[in-house]
Amino acid sequence: MSGICGIWHRDRSPLDSSILHQMTEFLAYRGPDGTHDWQQAEIGFGHTLLHCHQDSQPDGIYHLHHFSLTADVRLDNRQELVTQLQQHHCPVTLHTSDSELLLWAYHTWGKSCLDYLLGDYAFALWDSKAQQLWCVRDPLGVKPFFYAQVGAIFLFSNTLKALRLHPAVSAQLNQDAIADFLLFDFNQNPKTTVFQDIQRLPGGHTLTCTPQQIYLQRYWTLPVPQFLPYRRDEDYLEPFQHLMNQAVTDRLRRREAAIFLSGGLDSTMLAQTALNAVPEGNYQAFTVIYRELFKDPEGDYAQIVADSLHLPLKLISADHYVPFQGWENPALHPPEPYNIPFLTQDYNLHQQVLTHSPVVLYGQGGDEGMRPSPLTELGRGMPLGELLRGLGRTLWRERLKPPFGTGILAQLRGQNRDIWRGYPQWLNPEFERRYELRDRWQTVIQTQPHSPHPWRSKAYEDLLQPLWWYNFEATDPGFSRVPLEIRYPFLDLRLLNYLLSLSPLPWFINKHLLRVTLQKHVPSTIWQRPKTALAGDPVYIYLQKGLQPWQSAQQQHRELLANYIDLDALLCITQQPNLSPNLAWSSLRPVSLGYWLEHFNKMLRTSPSSLAGRG
Repeated sequence: MSGICGIWHRDRSPLDSSILHQMTEFLAYRGPDGTHDWQQAEIGFGHTLLHCHQDSQPDGIYHLHHFSLTADVRLDNRQELVTQLQQHHCPVTLHTSDSELLLWAYHTWGKSCLDYLLGDYAFALWDSKAQQLWCVRDPLGVKPFFYAQVGAIFLFSNTLKALRLHPAVSAQLNQDAIADFLLFDFNQNPKTTVFQDIQRLPGGHTLTCTPQQIYLQRYWTLPVPQFLPYRRDEDYLEPFQHLMNQAVTDRLRRREAAIFLSGGLDSTMLAQTALNAVPEGNYQAFTVIYRELFKDPEGDYAQIVADSLHLPLKLISADHYVPFQGWENPALHPPEPYNIPFLTQDYNLHQQVLTHSPVVLYGQGGDEGMRPSPLTELGRGMPLGELLRGLGRTLWRERLKPPFGTGILAQLRGQNRDIWRGYPQWLNPEFERRYELRDRWQTVIQTQPHSPHPWRSKAYEDLLQPLWWYNFEATDPGFSRVPLEIRYPFLDLRLLNYLLSLSPLPWFINKHLLRVTLQKHVPSTIWQRPKTALAGDPVYIYLQKGLQPWQSAQQQHRELLANYIDLDALLCITQQPNLSPNLAWSSLRPVSLGYWLEHFNKMLRTSPSSLAGRG
């Protein structure tokens, strides 16, 4: 895990090394193990290192012939990549750093090197001979990448706030992004940020920058694999366990590692796989628990898992955290508006995990990769014989109930859905009109995602939701300010490709695949437990107790929010009895925006020269 940044004056005017140095030093919290910057005439790179991999040399800024590279990268399947490069007479070994392997891959295959790379990465590669800068973000967008083009200046970083240090980058806000935040919780455009001058490179895209032009290109989309019609249970289970081992092992390249353990099937699968695949690892599990605010059983389930696997477990109480507590702390100020009331809790959790390891495994992605499909879709997309065989086994042997998906029940409930349900009624009418927010709402709500997968369309769509990059960036050190790398084995592309090739019957009904795999390793209390949500909603419970976070919007943030929010309407809506959880949550967006704008304006007033200009 690294902090990266760079500046290129495309008109060949001299580069101010002090600005590059300032950006690099700002990233030092991301990489306490080393800071390095490099400059050659009109271009310069910065790199700060957190050395997470004990099996290879540290990453850094690397040079090969007329190529230079700065990267935040973790490569998987290194053995195969090293072998392929050695066959092309490249002087690499398994101890070669990921950055150097990446550079040799580019030297060998050019831009086609992306066909040979597996892992999570954001990098920029300079070709001094071609006068070209090539920037890449990994397929799913796990690693962030931001950039700005201001006149002849092009700059980039994996940390949004670092770009705002450049005096050429204005502080002008992107009102469309703010509108999306107020409407949907996050910006729906994966190419923009809340700052007009700063753009986001979407996952699965490259950016090519030359003196004459800048263009983006998609290089990856989620594949639709061929159907795998296995007969025996072992034919399904053995490849799954092998791929899980690969996914976890490639993400555990140091002895110490942490695991977010909930006691559910996904995190239990990660813990069991880690202990089996890398038994010499020094593991520590962490579980957030509620015992006083409300009684949640996840801590008890997590303890059962930890005891059965002989895994050290630390239970962390979240009962005392209050929504928006500590938001005045500058360290918690997010780079963009986010509706996350428990920022203090997340920050402290990450700090506690960091005391054990800078690497933590997280089970996100299991639900999406094993999303079942309704029978109506399977009937259209699966071979009939395989469908009947799977249905028979699901119903009679496993006694599971697959979703039918006819839509009849929805029609009987009168669910010709009201597209305006959930639309905020507290928007400033002038802001709403100027940015055509009703049209924006209608477009997003009515847009039906297209999935090319014939029998797993919902799983395919869910894996490509824009919500993923929002979640990835919200757990990245560029957001959290904690040098902790969260890794997602269930989002390993090899594993996803396998899961998308299987029949959901019976394997994804009630996550049957995980239950069968785990039944030899953990008590039946765990592998037979139903999927359950958190036993209570902490935010809603505090609201029922009388917490009034909207007072901050009415009082200290009134002037900041007036252009966006009808504050009288907001207060009227939030004071009504029996406020629903969904309406309460969406009505917290103005509160989050108010805190964000307060800190944003404060930083402009106190140090305008060191931020993003005065636009």
